Amino acid sequence: MNDDTTKFDKSGNEKQLTWAHLIFLGVSSVLLCSFAPLSIFAPFPLTMAFLLYGNLKTWGMGLGCFLLLSVLSFQYEVPQLLSGLFVVAFFYALLLSRIIWKQIHPQVGFVKTGLILVSITFGIVFLIAIISEKSLLGQLEEIITSAIMQFKTQNPSFLKGGGNDARVLQDLFANPKDIAKEILYWGPATIFISVFIGLWPNLFMVLRNGRVWRKKIHYQYLTKDFIHFRVPEIFVWPLIVSLVLLLGGEYIIGEFGPIIGGNLLYSLGIFYFFQGVGIYLDLLTHLRIFRFFRTMLLVFTTIMAWKVLALIGVFDMWINFRKFFKKNNNNKSEGDNT
Repeated sequence: MNDDTTKFDKSGNEKQLTWAHLIFLGVSSVLLCSFAPLSIFAPFPLTMAFLLYGNLKTWGMGLGCFLLLSVLSFQYEVPQLLSGLFVVAFFYALLLSRIIWKQIHPQVGFVKTGLILVSITFGIVFLIAIISEKSLLGQLEEIITSAIMQFKTQNPSFLKGGGNDARVLQDLFANPKDIAKEILYWGPATIFISVFIGLWPNLFMVLRNGRVWRKKIHYQYLTKDFIHFRVPEIFVWPLIVSLVLLLGGEYIIGEFGPIIGGNLLYSLGIFYFFQGVGIYLDLLTHLRIFRFFRTMLLVFTTIMAWKVLALIGVFDMWINFRKFFKKNNNNKSEGDNT
């Protein structure tokens, strides 16, 4: 790709990108990292920076933001976690931008990038387990115990005030080792799901905003090529195995059977969830629901009915829900034109 600083507006008129635009993208990512519920979207502005400004300038901006956050964490009460989140977001953005640069199909790039990130994460965890004197379980127990003590110190009146919530927390806090075990047992699925949940919305938004960068980088795939996600039919067999282990694994391979089955089920389920999301987006297009209302429905449904979307993705292997949607080429979603 070239590294010129030219972009085009909606009318196709050429206009210059400035350092101010680049800094704005970096600051936007930092602000998203600082607000936990929105940190999942932090790679998006950085990916746009890679696509518009190229490697050299974006790496310079990223280094500047990281150094600034590091200084602020030492001089002021800025959590060091913010710097770590920014580094993770930057790495996500680098890999996402490579999907565009390398002309990789978005579905293929999404899966490969996710597997790379999952492998790196598991590698880091494995390395920590090897070089640390304590076991992962012991380290988790220490972290949880410290967090519990901090919570009790900061919220003494809440715990002493009684009530159902306070009693539930007190019972939970009484067994930090049990909490650590649950985190360790279900950690693989949590890592796997977190990685792909972090990738999907950012790649989706990058493709939806393709009109900003397509004059600079030719990319043959559209948003619809990404959201028409379909899990290969052969994956139904490991799905069945995971269900069997979850429900009866204790009688087959022992106490870890349900844990293995559950981790496998949730890891596979994330792909069926994305297939269900694609079907839901096509339904909204069929109903001619666009813009803000479409976004609100998508957010609400993915939060409140994510299991339903995953089930829709599973049953789509046999039903093919899209065949019930009338084809209307004159009414396309906004994303199909990006």
